Amino acid sequence: LQGLNFGDFLTFICAIFASLQIYYVGLISPRIQHPFAFNTFQSMWSALICVPFFFHNGMADKVANWLNWPTTAMVGVFSLAFGSTVLAFALQVKAQARLSPTVASLLCLLESPFAMIFAITLLGETLGVFEAAGAAVIFFSAVGASWIESTGKSVQNKA
Repeated sequence: LQGLNFGDFLTFICAIFASLQIYYVGLISPRIQHPFAFNTFQSMWSALICVPFFFHNGMADKVANWLNWPTTAMVGVFSLAFGSTVLAFALQVKAQARLSPTVASLLCLLESPFAMIFAITLLGETLGVFEAAGAAVIFFSAVGASWIESTGKSVQNKA
């Protein structure tokens, strides 16, 4: 526990809330007729929760001056807002109408291997043995769980 810090704690809390969100969407997704509208509503509440943090450490002044941001920063913020939030979660809601929460969570884990692939391809990053092993475990777990569910088999059925 000596190497853990506050950022590790926050990551752990985010992982818990992400899994709760996947579980909740799995429960209600069959009843959602308009995934994009649902996601917009969900994103609005997430943004409202973040408002108190917006005024912490003078962040409001920095954001109010957004016209002076570098172009790359603006592109990054908008791609995160629309691509990684609005579009990605709308697709998640639509997909979870057909997938179990377990498979959906495993597919969401593919974010790390794809981030690694883009980092290697676009940024020239190098990959260590532990990173490659972790990516392989995540990738094969997601593919295996999807395949098992699509064939109708489960661990309980094999016993």
